[in-house]
Amino acid sequence: MAAALFVSGVISFAWIGLHVALMHWKPAQSRIGSITKGYLISIPCLYVAWRWLPLPGAIVKASAGQEPLMGLFHAYTLHLLLYFFYVEGFYHVERAVSLRFLIEILQHRSEHVRLAEIMERYNIGEMISRRLGVLEQYRYIEKAGERWHLQRKGKIFARLMQFSSWIFQSKGQSDRLK
Repeated sequence: MAAALFVSGVISFAWIGLHVALMHWKPAQSRIGSITKGYLISIPCLYVAWRWLPLPGAIVKASAGQEPLMGLFHAYTLHLLLYFFYVEGFYHVERAVSLRFLIEILQHRSEHVRLAEIMERYNIGEMISRRLGVLEQYRYIEKAGERWHLQRKGKIFARLMQFSSWIFQSKGQSDRLK
């Protein structure tokens, strides 16, 4: 298992590091798409590393007697879990309004920031309009007159998220504040 953890860690952190560097150099329009492409490209690299990457002696000792196919299974499982962890971490930092507010307050010269100053930069109506525009651009929703409705892709994603919320018993922001 130690070899699986080592190899999976090396490959996962290599593609994650490469993704972070590329996002600084030339940000992708579809971040989830670029993350997933990097993960898919790294899948065969994991097998190559499993077969031929020289391992430190302590890891070789710890992995002695382990069934090779089981080790490879563990490596791919950890690699997949690290992919999900990276997606969640990336989007949490990217989209979390609370984190953005903390950074906004940090970047002000004084330690005391008034609500009006924050609201100048974060107009809620504009934020909602931009978010709806992005959903429309990627064909999750469609506007008919003054009303929005889900397209097929949006219905599938909404049902998946509704099921996920039910499984994890997660609540929306308005429900948490009650």
